[in-house]
Amino acid sequence: MKILKVGNVDVFLDDWDWLRLCRYKWRVKNNGQGHKSIARTYQKKGIHYTVYMHREIMNTPEGMECHHKEGNTFDNRKEMLENLTKQEHMKKDRERLLETNNKKQI
Repeated sequence: MKILKVGNVDVFLDDWDWLRLCRYKWRVKNNGQGHKSIARTYQKKGIHYTVYMHREIMNTPEGMECHHKEGNTFDNRKEMLENLTKQEHMKKDRERLLETNNKKQI
């Protein structure tokens, strides 16, 4: 495992992914709902594109979602990521939210 420093955040990566991804300029991107991800942008033929690190690592197909198994969006090791359908992803996020709320009530 290697650590890639992105701003003031440590991002955990597998060695091979670190070698492949460290050449890009990554940043912490806030989606406005309190979730943060690691992303980079590039421009091609005047169009701006955003690439999310976790999706690039997992080669997530169009129409699928890349899920952080433990909820830590800065842990981008393959063992901590999985590709899911949108429905599967929503179910796992709902389960995590319920689990978090139950812990807060105790």
